[in-house]
Amino acid sequence: MKVAVLGAAGYAGGELLRLLHGHPEVTEVFATSRSQAGKSVAEAHPALATVTDARFAGASPSEAARGCDVVFLCLEHGESSRLAAEVFEADPGLVVDLAADFRVRDPELYRQHYGPHAAPHLLERFSYGLADIAGAALHGARAIAAPGCFATAAQLALYPLARAGLDIAPALFAVTGSSGAGVQPRATTHHPMRANNLFAYSVLGHRHEAEVLQAWREWSGRSDATLRLMTHSGPFVRGIYLTLHAYLPRNRALGSSAPGASASAWY
Repeated sequence: MKVAVLGAAGYAGGELLRLLHGHPEVTEVFATSRSQAGKSVAEAHPALATVTDARFAGASPSEAARGCDVVFLCLEHGESSRLAAEVFEADPGLVVDLAADFRVRDPELYRQHYGPHAAPHLLERFSYGLADIAGAALHGARAIAAPGCFATAAQLALYPLARAGLDIAPALFAVTGSSGAGVQPRATTHHPMRANNLFAYSVLGHRHEAEVLQAWREWSGRSDATLRLMTHSGPFVRGIYLTLHAYLPRNRALGSSAPGASASAWY
């Protein structure tokens, strides 16, 4: 397979390049970056120094996507919406967006958390790619929106409860590492700020709550279902730690057939 990665100089792009270079069916990887064009991939991602001697290209989205089997968009929020139409015109086999631009299908729900969508006419082209649950349903998709980090952890916790038919209003407490904030440093991602520290942020509504709420309403069959996602920054680099709290309905008790007992068969 020939694969292009647009915006490959960031943390997500670097991890994706590592996985692609180790994939037995990937024969060519084309990495682009506006800020790093012409520079060695290893300059941005030293861990790849022994894997590839390639350089970032400054090609346009259409040039990068043309003739590719798969195109990954590892762009800043909002950029995928602006460039997706150009990528689709190049007709790659599959487009995978790692940003949040196409995760939320409902334009109004998207607006509430992100503001007006720049390309609402493209929303229906994307399938939400929570592969642990969607599985084979993603086969044949031509465009996939990769779930967010908090959203993935939250949905994997919620799914067994939805399968059990529990009518609850869950609260999710989640902690993320610093790499989730991206490669550009800010005051809250600087090591002296995060080391030995734990603090909440976006406490009145994290953006990932939109896609979690979208799934919870779909799985529960209730358009008015609610939940709360409380996000925190932790003193570590990678990963998400999440716990879920909910009060069970009075007439429901957990037994051997409870969500936790059979969850391994549901993912």
